Amino acid sequence: MAARRFATAIGMVIALFTAAALAAPVASASTVVSSGSSAKGGYGVAGFTDGAHLYACDEGKPDGMRAMAFLWVSGHTKAVVAQDFNGSNAECSDPYLVVDWIEVGTSYRLEACIQDGASGTPQKCRSKYGVF
Repeated sequence: MAARRFATAIGMVIALFTAAALAAPVASASTVVSSGSSAKGGYGVAGFTDGAHLYACDEGKPDGMRAMAFLWVSGHTKAVVAQDFNGSNAECSDPYLVVDWIEVGTSYRLEACIQDGASGTPQKCRSKYGVF
């Protein structure tokens, strides 16, 4: 069942990425990364699509944690954070628009974490690196 929910969530993210890629602005990239699992089996998914939108998806078993998505561009920490805090329900956060400042050839790091509450410390983080 958890695998089915994960597949459904990933399918939703990929569908969003595909639809958004048709209207790609400055840079065009789509990628996802999953955090490690909490003790109760919950995890976060971070998605970045079409060089414009950042998403966080809270997946797996309910664990009281929130999913966090972070995006760093060209090694600089940007205030680009998306979070899904409404539970493991196969829905993702609203997209955080980051267009206008990402150009083709720019390196990035996308990170997915889980976090306990709004002011908690991100944990179980995993990253993916690439170039737009």
